[in-house]
Amino acid sequence: MTLPRGRVAVRAVARIGAQDVAGPARTLVVAPAGARRATRPADDGRYATRVRGATVRLRVTGAGRWVRDVRAFVPMLCPGVTAGTFTTQIGTLRIARARIAPDGRFVQASVAGGDTAQRVRGRLSAGRVTGRVELSLGPCAGNASYAVGRTGP
Repeated sequence: MTLPRGRVAVRAVARIGAQDVAGPARTLVVAPAGARRATRPADDGRYATRVRGATVRLRVTGAGRWVRDVRAFVPMLCPGVTAGTFTTQIGTLRIARARIAPDGRFVQASVAGGDTAQRVRGRLSAGRVTGRVELSLGPCAGNASYAVGRTGP
């Protein structure tokens, strides 16, 4: 959708049968298309967590306009065989690409095979990417925050 320049209130509305469900209004400031970007070509490169056995890796490309090849290990909680018990499991999240907005933020979600849902969101600022990864695989679900720094070209 295209919004007019300036302050605009937007609201999400979903129709479920004959009922409309509306979320709260949120005010956005819409800048002209030629506004200065928060990202730049110098942001391009590989990013990863700075610990051994990196848990999140990604690449920034296109003069700071795309996040590509996001890979993350996400801890998940799974219901156990007996009632009231839980087990932990590590799942692998993979997102091919996400477009970076002019303010440096990005979000991308996907569903695979009907029982796997994954989402990555974050913000690129000053050579660092921070955000959250979420993964749901069958009855297991988990999420983790991350902060990655530049590791190479």
